[in-house]
Amino acid sequence: MCLSGVDYIKQGEIEVVYHLFSFRHRHRIALKVRVPRDDPRVPTVSDIWRTAEWHERETYDLLGVVFEGHPDLRRILLPEDWEGYPLRKDYQVQAYYHDIPVPYDIRQDFEKGTWVFEDEIRSAGGVASSSEAEA
Repeated sequence: MCLSGVDYIKQGEIEVVYHLFSFRHRHRIALKVRVPRDDPRVPTVSDIWRTAEWHERETYDLLGVVFEGHPDLRRILLPEDWEGYPLRKDYQVQAYYHDIPVPYDIRQDFEKGTWVFEDEIRSAGGVASSSEAEA
């Protein structure tokens, strides 16, 4: 059903979580594997469950887990030359990507269909806190 990753920075580990479901037996099970943060490697399960190819690519892209034996392990959401893994707790947002500013706190302005940056919200007298903006 799902494959995801969890960053346990204090323990120095990343956990890969597999949520499996059997249609035949109506059973659910969660399998968890912990690997070191400095070299997170897990064998691929895409040869058993083909749909895992996409889930493994996403976990690789956002957390840096290498799935050994994966047929096409490359970034799926971010550009190939993106630096770092955004779902790691110690990830530092890069200031620029190909000379384009990468703002940390952005929200969609649905009325205008444009991006609104944190400094524009503040200068307009709005709230820049994401929790208040979502409320």
